Amino acid sequence: MVVGIGTDIVTKTELRPEWLKPEDPFCHATFTAMEQREGAERRDRHSYFCGRFAAKEAVFKTLGLPTDTRLPLREIEILGGDLSAPAVRLHASAAEAARRRGIRSILLTLTHNADYTVAFALAQGGPNSNEEELWQT
Repeated sequence: MVVGIGTDIVTKTELRPEWLKPEDPFCHATFTAMEQREGAERRDRHSYFCGRFAAKEAVFKTLGLPTDTRLPLREIEILGGDLSAPAVRLHASAAEAARRRGIRSILLTLTHNADYTVAFALAQGGPNSNEEELWQT
């Protein structure tokens, strides 16, 4: 059962390359250590981080929270995605929001061109879902 959907678009000029360095406060507040390691290994680091940022925003929207909710983006983790769909892991308050809404899994797709990155997320679940939870606290 579909519980929520979310989409986001990022203009690649929105995220400055200097913000994406591990020592930058924006990078530290937005991306987990694992995302930062994955990004460092990518040929196009900038596109990788733009995709992760758009994906986090799209996943946030699936949680059905008010737009003024303070939820650290580090609590939404997006990993993988080279040869398969990126995987979503939720931590702490993001995981709790998903549990309250009955979300058991989130499907995610990303697309890039020279100027934009678009993410679309679809949350699945409901009271009768038997899927294993992927959320971590």
